[in-house]
Amino acid sequence: MLMKHATADWKSSLMRSARVTTPAVFLFLVMGCGGGVASVEATAPPDSDDAPPADATPAAPRNGRLPASLPACHAASSPAAGATRAGVLSPITLDFDAPLDPKTITASSVVLLAPHASIGVATSLTYDDAHCRIVIAPSAPLAPGATYRVKTSGLASSKGTPLSSTKLSFVTVVSPWVLRKTFASNGTIVSGEIHAVDTNGRVLRQTAISSPGPDGKLGTPDDKVWYRARFVHSADGTSTKTYLPGPDGELDTVDDVLASIATTEDDAEASSIETTYADANGVITEVEVQTFAANGQLDGIQSLSGPDLVLTYRVVLSGPSSVRRLSFYEQPGPDGVLGTADDPIAGQNDLFYDALLRPKGYVMRTAGADGVFGTADDGISSGLVRTYAPNGLLESYSTVSAPGPNGVWIDADDVRSSRVTMAYDADGNQTGYVGYQPGLDKKYGTADDVAYDVIEYAPVK
Repeated sequence: MLMKHATADWKSSLMRSARVTTPAVFLFLVMGCGGGVASVEATAPPDSDDAPPADATPAAPRNGRLPASLPACHAASSPAAGATRAGVLSPITLDFDAPLDPKTITASSVVLLAPHASIGVATSLTYDDAHCRIVIAPSAPLAPGATYRVKTSGLASSKGTPLSSTKLSFVTVVSPWVLRKTFASNGTIVSGEIHAVDTNGRVLRQTAISSPGPDGKLGTPDDKVWYRARFVHSADGTSTKTYLPGPDGELDTVDDVLASIATTEDDAEASSIETTYADANGVITEVEVQTFAANGQLDGIQSLSGPDLVLTYRVVLSGPSSVRRLSFYEQPGPDGVLGTADDPIAGQNDLFYDALLRPKGYVMRTAGADGVFGTADDGISSGLVRTYAPNGLLESYSTVSAPGPNGVWIDADDVRSSRVTMAYDADGNQTGYVGYQPGLDKKYGTADDVAYDVIEYAPVK
């Protein structure tokens, strides 16, 4: 979707495809004790570290519960803080050893934060006094493989005793894909790609196949292999080494060649991600920095490369959260310096989001007759529109070639030219992906549509 110029060689691109962001820690906190249920629904305000003084250590519980006269404290969380395979559809629960004051449970005192965001995502909060439990229900499914944080501040027990603030983080589960097949219009396989993955969903081996060979099957000895690579990840997931076959043409042999090393500094609390790419000798060849807005949306990208790490391209996003204009720059303007105000725009997209900040789709803009982006004669060449299932998961997306009768891009009546459908298990882990294009009738969305791109997944539980 981003119009990143293909300046890196295919080995660097290979390494990027294998890199999986360290999973997010999914946090469920459970609190409870009492009678009724109170709820609040809102988007939390900016994150704050202000917190009331910490409670004194409570006495040991009696019969599994603390006396109501003692200050409330966290008793359990589900999943535990630091979990790495939290479900994308599961609620987050917090349990306490004593009743809370429901009036202190608000969108500002219990906040769920997306990666790199300082403003909480939309949630509904429910307090079950009978079990001293706060349930945090995100308004949309969480992103897979992302680090989320839960922060509490300003909570008080039913006796009015302030609770200490709490910070927890968790990683959501990743559903890696293991096999991709592309088909000709007659249904025969023409190419594919096979991945071997670890239990964290990271790619360990990648085999790209340009032809399945005479037997027409992928993964058999007569495959015509385009390239192979294997990847070695650090224990903390911040570094990935890419190895290619050596002179013997085989992987996992003594002459394998270390092609590149990628190291990512990705702190969910920070407003940026920095990824460094180095060659086999450890010499840095490229640095990419992504920056994020307060709500966690991407704000920009800068890439520096070469011996002197010179800026080679940059991406800037602007506009409101509902429609973000992405501008791509790769050449300097009259001043000869890339990264200044006179840089010419090389390409533009408009990215559309719904009220929950889920991507609705995008359009690719054209420069018009004057050849300059950002002027009155700009047009739109094509786009992509997404649809979501009732449970909030991405259901399908379609390429669109023109707006429908209403003349508005990225809505239900757009003229579609192909579509991709998704499949999930009951936990929201992706299990399937099928891309379709029109069949003999040349019409989109009819019974004779042909599958041309199929991906199989291996959900990590």
